[in-house]
Amino acid sequence: MYRVIIVEDSDWIRKGLEFTVPWQEYGFTVVGSGSNGLEGYGLIRDLAPDLAIVDIKMPLMDGLTMIERLRDDGLRCPEFIIISGYDDFVFTRRAILLGARDYLLKPIADEDLVEVLKRMAAALSRGDASRRLESLFRQQTFDPGFVAFFHQLLDQSVRRDDLVGYTIRRIEERFDTDIALSDVASELRVSESTLGKRFKRVTGSTFVEYSTMVRMKKALEFLADPACRVNEVACKVGIADSRYFSAIFKRCTGFTPSQFRRIADGEAEGGAMADKGFPSDP
Repeated sequence: MYRVIIVEDSDWIRKGLEFTVPWQEYGFTVVGSGSNGLEGYGLIRDLAPDLAIVDIKMPLMDGLTMIERLRDDGLRCPEFIIISGYDDFVFTRRAILLGARDYLLKPIADEDLVEVLKRMAAALSRGDASRRLESLFRQQTFDPGFVAFFHQLLDQSVRRDDLVGYTIRRIEERFDTDIALSDVASELRVSESTLGKRFKRVTGSTFVEYSTMVRMKKALEFLADPACRVNEVACKVGIADSRYFSAIFKRCTGFTPSQFRRIADGEAEGGAMADKGFPSDP
């Protein structure tokens, strides 16, 4: 079960969320609740939850200031869902730039909350898969170039730039869709050209190159599961043509998907790293 806390100054909303939502049905358990940002800060510091549902306007410390302070103090932050009665893009923009996964308006519709919880459970599960894959790398001997490629994927998650950090999160969340730079630029209300140049400057990769890297990292995670067939992995990362997927995978990693799977299963399999290239931006 993933651990969740609720930080909301309204007693009836806080208790309603805590006691009426079927948390376990979606893979969560409530481990604490608070009525202001100071209490929320302490709960996150002491309980290390996986998810925090946080109101914006609260006494003593508001929700967004709480998130900023947690990040400034270098504490491990959970995923955040922001709730508010303010339908204002200024609040929304600040929340998403701080890393909030979702933003729900009061009164919260049950179906909206359920959809958010399903997305959060899926995102947390993908994080678990990534950790399992890292464990696999520690247990098996891989070509050093391939290990370097894998860690390049992990190290690319730049958070210093708010706009770029948000763009990376959206790529990671929608890796199985045809997400485009124009989609994210529209969400952030900036021009596609401005965001593309900023993304390239900060990450060293174009939007398409980075999206490809994320898809291949997800493919590695799925391939580590012997029950998932190669054509299913291709679909899971948003590539309908399994042969095209295999070609990109080998181009990026130096292995075919089947070779990587045999290595992950413990067989001795060689193979030098191929020259890593990426599809060009259209």
